[in-house]
Amino acid sequence: MIGLLSRLGGVLSRPRRTLAALRPGEGASDGLALLLLYTVGAKLEPLARGVASFQASAGAAAALGLALSVVAFLPWALCGLGVELALGRGRSVASELLKAPLVVCAAAAVLLDHLGAPLPGPDYLPELLGGVISVALALWVRPVASRTGEDAARTDAQPARGRGRAWLGGLALALIAVAGIADARVIRARWSTMAPLGVGEEAPSFRAPLLEGGEFSEASLAEAPHLLVFWTTWCGVCAQEMPMIAAMSRRYAARGLRVVAINADAGAAADPSRRALVEAYQRAHEMPAAGLRIAMDEGSARAAFRARVFPHLVVIGRGGQIHHMFQGRTFESTLAGAIEEVLAGGGER
Repeated sequence: MIGLLSRLGGVLSRPRRTLAALRPGEGASDGLALLLLYTVGAKLEPLARGVASFQASAGAAAALGLALSVVAFLPWALCGLGVELALGRGRSVASELLKAPLVVCAAAAVLLDHLGAPLPGPDYLPELLGGVISVALALWVRPVASRTGEDAARTDAQPARGRGRAWLGGLALALIAVAGIADARVIRARWSTMAPLGVGEEAPSFRAPLLEGGEFSEASLAEAPHLLVFWTTWCGVCAQEMPMIAAMSRRYAARGLRVVAINADAGAAADPSRRALVEAYQRAHEMPAAGLRIAMDEGSARAAFRARVFPHLVVIGRGGQIHHMFQGRTFESTLAGAIEEVLAGGGER
């Protein structure tokens, strides 16, 4: 453990000297250790959400819940690829150790968020910064990392061990542990609400202004079966599936289905720039104003349905009970079958 802490602190403070002092085979398991620290310090909550989503969903939507847990580790994979490319023929141990900035940045962002001081910008920004630092370090230490142990020992023979580096590694480990404990406490307190609202649950209370004027709320759901589509203007899958949603609105309008596309972009509904963006999107994707109403969510609807993945589709029967819930890409036949089932049963359970 002391050796790992010394190498961790060393790569954060004196990366060239640390890598130069590595003996052949030393730190062979550092990659696995750093991945474990990354999981504990930054990925416990995404993993818990994936498991909770799996339990609340069925079929392909359930598989997607677990897939989202895997996607949460995409920054790790991309960072590793970037470091490997930057190192060229560098040693594999170096490529694993150089992911340390990513791990520390991700854990620090999680801890700051729990302390009520989240970093500005998108959620992925801290990990992007950490990945960039890792790749930059890889480029800087490339001459050292590409040498053999004997060559490195001859030219950069000053050891990288020492109490100072071990203490720095210990501080990094403490930060990661505290972030993991904070995540674990949140998971324990919020486990019952981490998954999206699932099949059999009643539609919650919410409010969302309509683009055309007026308001859409849970009271509207009692009038007819509904298909709710949570989407954003930056979501690529949403753009690909919107023609299908528009076709569904036309196909089932005569049978009583009402389709509401709930825009979940940030900003106030009355913000002219947001309205202009949504209206342009409506025209570009030929969303029929008559059969496909657009609601401008300000956070109430998204939070109520616990929608975190877009598109997020909810099929609701007359009376407000959820019959089906889909996240991400959904096949037309799957969605049509869910709608047919609700309409055939009168939209009630």
